[in-house]
Amino acid sequence: MNKVLWTSLAMLLAMACSPKLSTYSPQISSSPGPEETTLFVQASGLATEEKAAYDNAVYNALSTLVYQGIPGSVQSRPMIPPGDAARVKTKVDNCLHDNNCCRNFIMQDSHVGGTVKVKGGYTATTNIKVNLLSLRTWLEQNNIIRKFGL
Repeated sequence: MNKVLWTSLAMLLAMACSPKLSTYSPQISSSPGPEETTLFVQASGLATEEKAAYDNAVYNALSTLVYQGIPGSVQSRPMIPPGDAARVKTKVDNCLHDNNCCRNFIMQDSHVGGTVKVKGGYTATTNIKVNLLSLRTWLEQNNIIRKFGL
């Protein structure tokens, strides 16, 4: 009985001491681009590795743009209607996580400062210029959204 108690206590202590990422909410802000087909977005990301933190910042910006829209920007409404989001989420997220795919929509990408070490990982902030027209075209060509007027 005593051995079971000590084993349970040791397991509980080990779980409590393991590194965990702190509670995190990505920060997204935007400013209009020179044309209505572009949008400048600043986003933050969190990961256990520095490069992954920057990749997550890009993903956070694009997924917010596609699924929620960015209030106060030229794309204030979601590009994918909320009723269709669950059906196409896997296909869209695969592209947004694939640098070769999502780089087709990004015209410019620059890191803001360096990464910041936080409990269990790193945070990073990046500025990206998104080509809304090419993103919308990709969504249409992959039958995720319908072409306007059809």
